[in-house]
Amino acid sequence: MVDCRPGLPVVLVADALATNPDELIPLVCNIGNWWLPGGRVEPGESITAAAVREVREETGLVLYPHGIVRIGQQLSEDRRAVFVTVRGSVAGELHPAEGDPEISEVRWVSPGDLDGFVPEMAGRWRELLTAPAIEEEIE
Repeated sequence: MVDCRPGLPVVLVADALATNPDELIPLVCNIGNWWLPGGRVEPGESITAAAVREVREETGLVLYPHGIVRIGQQLSEDRRAVFVTVRGSVAGELHPAEGDPEISEVRWVSPGDLDGFVPEMAGRWRELLTAPAIEEEIE
């Protein structure tokens, strides 16, 4: 679908598909839905820096980004959200965000169990975990 509404605000969101040394992936339950940790890219912030910050804020983990593996969008009546998925590795102790009422739970999930948590991405996880990543260019 091509959107021709002029002036529709665009929100840039960075999320992270990352694994720990045991090949487990952190997920967050955000307002009742399971998804990768992530959030809005702040003005002046790179996509990978936003992913690193959001992973730390939402899970307590340190993200080591490897590159971008997915760009998607969600169109609503009042905005277009562009999601950029950064693949990487994580280290640290997983714990829920402190003081964030939108994050109700965090957990480690094996790649084989991702479809059950995020059905709209069913069958695409393995591809994203193995696809070549592109580096973010910052000028």
